[in-house]
Amino acid sequence: MRRLLAGLGALVALGGVAPAAEAAKSYRFKVNLNVRQIVGWNQHYRENEWCGQDYHREFEGKGAGDLRARLTGGRVTFRVRNGGAVSTELKAPATRGALSDWNVYWAGIPENCPPGLPESGPDAIDTSDCGPTVKGKLVSHLIVDRGRLALLAYFDPAGSPDPIGCPDPSGVSVAASAAGPAKRRDVLDLIRSKRVRSIELGASVKNKKLTSKELGAPGEGTDLRSAGGDYDALWKVKLTRISG
Repeated sequence: MRRLLAGLGALVALGGVAPAAEAAKSYRFKVNLNVRQIVGWNQHYRENEWCGQDYHREFEGKGAGDLRARLTGGRVTFRVRNGGAVSTELKAPATRGALSDWNVYWAGIPENCPPGLPESGPDAIDTSDCGPTVKGKLVSHLIVDRGRLALLAYFDPAGSPDPIGCPDPSGVSVAASAAGPAKRRDVLDLIRSKRVRSIELGASVKNKKLTSKELGAPGEGTDLRSAGGDYDALWKVKLTRISG
């Protein structure tokens, strides 16, 4: 999820109010988009002490996820300003499959502990949405920052108010930005030039190791003990200029 938050920051920065001298210009394209991300992860963290002699819960989890999306014949408009560009929203048909298994248990000595402490065992973390493949949309923007094209996208499950569903602390099966930006650094020039009829770009990583920073503890009052895993990620886009 850190990737998605970082991308949102870039999107806000690029889409901010521009000075009058730099009014946004628009460029329209047809879009073909393909996305595939696969992850396997493990994470172990503890909560702070609840009572007694360091009586606390330990959380040991492992899981996997698979995010896929494909769009043919979509349309976007790039708005160029402040040396960058942001596309209008794309919604690509997508699927997400995810598994998440947790062992939650109490550790320490429970002296003088109050009743009603949080539960342990398999129901301590909600995994009811895990298992079956879920259909939905990959809600996406293409952004150009420092001359490089990147995909900012998240999975929106069909018919569900929960934007995440099955837990994935890596975010790889939820946010489609794990491959990073394309390498080419003159994409803004390509978008602006009417002589360029089509643009094909993308990025990919394979067997990329997840770091403890990417799989940090879930929030305040917790400490990470260990984390790991790896992922593959790929996105490809073809932009065909629309004349006029």
